[in-house]
Amino acid sequence: MTQAIILAGGEGKRMAGTDGYALKSAVKIQGKTLLEWQLEQLERSGIKKVTIYTSEVTPQGALDEYARSTSNLGIDIDIKEKPLKIGSLGCVKDALLEIPADEDLVVLYGDIFSDINLGTMLERHQKSGFLATLAKIKGDHVPYGMIEDDSNGLITSFKEKGDLQYNSGIAVVKGEVGYRLLRVPPEINDFFTGVQNLHKAGLRAFGTYTHEGYWRDVKDMSVVTETEQAIRESKIILPNAGSIKGEGSTGSAEVK
Repeated sequence: MTQAIILAGGEGKRMAGTDGYALKSAVKIQGKTLLEWQLEQLERSGIKKVTIYTSEVTPQGALDEYARSTSNLGIDIDIKEKPLKIGSLGCVKDALLEIPADEDLVVLYGDIFSDINLGTMLERHQKSGFLATLAKIKGDHVPYGMIEDDSNGLITSFKEKGDLQYNSGIAVVKGEVGYRLLRVPPEINDFFTGVQNLHKAGLRAFGTYTHEGYWRDVKDMSVVTETEQAIRESKIILPNAGSIKGEGSTGSAEVK
């Protein structure tokens, strides 16, 4: 059974004062929290179990909103607090080490709004043979670094800046990767930096999935306003599970 995690444990300082608390996952878009949008997206994709990772600095108002946001969904949801210092890498490792090596984990950063078809991404990841598939997008507003890949979708390099395709903060990862991430130096606590570290060490088993639709890092209220307008104007497509609609592509690779 494929599971998912949402990384929502930051302080959310860039959104301070919004709705009385400061975490982006709890900010409302068209009357629903960003967390609700992500959970509904996972549910449409066939995900039945989701763990929401918080930390000791997660505002109580946000935690209360999380509890309300998860009360009416038909999926099994767990809220798990972990120390902020372990970062996204520590949370992903924690989740991966609890699932079988051959099962998959969907990873979502909690500040992302996107109409990516997770069901299609998951399906294509499972056919590809990659240990992890990172969703990539175009744009100059993406904070997670640049990805370069070959014609088969195999990642060839990571860069901090550029004008090509960018990491979106969305991934599908096999449980086996949890054990490989144990090799990452302890000073690294970001998940995608950990993946880059394994790649630099010679592991050529990570691929890409191209998303050509809507994607935003909800970093401030201007993005909320922009996203609400895009929803009203039907510029955002939220597909049902298995609905491909021509979106996305991955390649295939042998794991070495």
